[in-house]
Amino acid sequence: MKVQCSQCQEIVEIPDGYAGKHVKCQKCGQSFIASHKYIYEDSSAGFWAFRTMLTTKLIIIIFPVWCIITGLVAIGWIVKMASGPYDVQSKLLKIAIAIFVWLLNVCAFRVVCEGVIVIYRIHDTLEEIRKK
Repeated sequence: MKVQCSQCQEIVEIPDGYAGKHVKCQKCGQSFIASHKYIYEDSSAGFWAFRTMLTTKLIIIIFPVWCIITGLVAIGWIVKMASGPYDVQSKLLKIAIAIFVWLLNVCAFRVVCEGVIVIYRIHDTLEEIRKK
């Protein structure tokens, strides 16, 4: 585990068992408690070391795009059904089915996205607990 000296900001490598104990900075000699507020994490290494989770951010972007694309497909299907050689009742039924299928598709995709986000939020919470 790496901690940052509270006085000189030097990064000190300590064993994991030293969390919560007094440690001494090798550079300035300052003694401080290795608590969670002094844990040093290289933010640039987080992404490349897969410590920063990207999936939740992607899902937040992908879900609205999915809704728009499937909505356009549903509109295309509705236009095709409305202009086809069908009677009025058949057209209305097919339009209602298109809207229902679109809503079902969006709801199902939303449930899947929420499930994935819950898994990653559990991971984030466990990381916070580990840091404390």
